Amino acid sequence: MGFIRIMIAMLLAVSCQRSPSAPPVASSVVAMVDEEAITLTEFGKALEETRPDTGLVEADEAVRAYRRDLLDQLIDRRLFKAEATRLKLSVEAQELQEAIDQVQGDYSQEDFQQILKSQRVSFSEWKEKLQEDLLVRKLISQTVDSQISVTEKEITDYYKAHRNQFQQKERVRVRQIVVATQEEARQIRQLLISGRDFGEMAKARSLSPDKVQGGNLGFFAKGEMPEEFDVVFTLMAGKLSPIVKSSYGYHLFKVEERQTGKALTLTEATERIRTLLSEDKREGKFLEWVAGLRQKAKIRINYPLLDAPLPHSGREDDAF
Repeated sequence: MGFIRIMIAMLLAVSCQRSPSAPPVASSVVAMVDEEAITLTEFGKALEETRPDTGLVEADEAVRAYRRDLLDQLIDRRLFKAEATRLKLSVEAQELQEAIDQVQGDYSQEDFQQILKSQRVSFSEWKEKLQEDLLVRKLISQTVDSQISVTEKEITDYYKAHRNQFQQKERVRVRQIVVATQEEARQIRQLLISGRDFGEMAKARSLSPDKVQGGNLGFFAKGEMPEEFDVVFTLMAGKLSPIVKSSYGYHLFKVEERQTGKALTLTEATERIRTLLSEDKREGKFLEWVAGLRQKAKIRINYPLLDAPLPHSGREDDAF
């Protein structure tokens, strides 16, 4: 879903192909994309769902610009759906259900319903939009991503020009035990000093979710964890920390391994560079592809209606 959000953000940079001689649209239609209408009702709903809470009033120039950006997005979505239909792309029921389960798995049912309520959408509307997002993602994968490649020479040239970006900080691999009271932390520390296994003690006594891995936090560099964890960078491998208090409770740390800072070799940096270059190329190809779709489409916009304050109610008429 992250790529979809990035994709939508990039659409804001793409302007409409507007023809000054295009015939006007009907009074309740904001725009026509070939033979498909974007009605005032649809535009108003999208505006309500996405309107930023900035305290702006209808007359502000920022609101006018925001409306035009939003209409650009709706136009592009129409173009994407038409292109997916032309290419006979679709989203299978199983694909959609897996995506629904993935999103809902991050929230409780109550929290998920609250999110839908805050966005003023029903579950069926959200499901329909998710299906459309999946279709667009599939379309972009086939038409844009398939054209992207990064050569070994490009990777080597980038590495040579940006060596300073590929410095690996000092890192440590650490285990932790977290308990609720300082007294319990003292008791556990004495047991560890007397020879008890840190991993087993973490499994038995720690409150942290990593207890199932024996308190293993993996490797991290300074600044990647809460400030209280920085004490581990003063310890030699195999050493036990003093008791450390944080908002999570009382911690005991053991440094399992240290890795000194170093410059990454070309081999070590290759995949990171490949990702960076691929993303740069993807953005350029995507914008080029969208511009091509717009050039082939007949787009007409009702500017007076687009810029006018939205009515509280009105009749929807799709005809020109």
